[in-house]
Amino acid sequence: MIHSTANVAATVEKDIEGYSGEQDNFYFLASPVASCDASCVKTGTYDLFSYDELTHYWINQKNVNDNLSSTIGYLYANSSDQTLSFSGTLIPSEDDVTISNLSHQADVLNGFNLVGNPFACHAYINQDFYILDNGKVILNETQDYPIKPCEAVFVKATEESHSVTFSKSMPLKSNRSID
Repeated sequence: MIHSTANVAATVEKDIEGYSGEQDNFYFLASPVASCDASCVKTGTYDLFSYDELTHYWINQKNVNDNLSSTIGYLYANSSDQTLSFSGTLIPSEDDVTISNLSHQADVLNGFNLVGNPFACHAYINQDFYILDNGKVILNETQDYPIKPCEAVFVKATEESHSVTFSKSMPLKSNRSID
């Protein structure tokens, strides 16, 4: 997808495999459109959380009736297979997300923020990030690895008011292919 026109309405779909038995099938999820109605993920029996770096808590979002933010990442699972439909306006250009690093001296996840790919296409960010892969959080140390549409990643702030930039352009040094 090549997109550079503001205020274009779109619907982006993502297939979610439901959890069963020992398979949790949690996803790091993100809205690829601006101001997406949260009802798009509220189907069937589901879990929806955001991560708050300030308190180091996962915040349950099941009762939130607001829109999903295009830059906040969510942890999501559903009891059955779903096709989620995100409807709204596409975000046309690079997008900066300011993340916090308040150095709370927490035992885990100190300075980490869950941020979402705000685009309806693959995106790249300007630092290392962590992804959720088969229920495990793994580090990706290459900035030329694409973040898929509707996907969120964990990033660690290295200073207060640290900014992460999402870009639609693959870094020039890259020799990786997109799956």
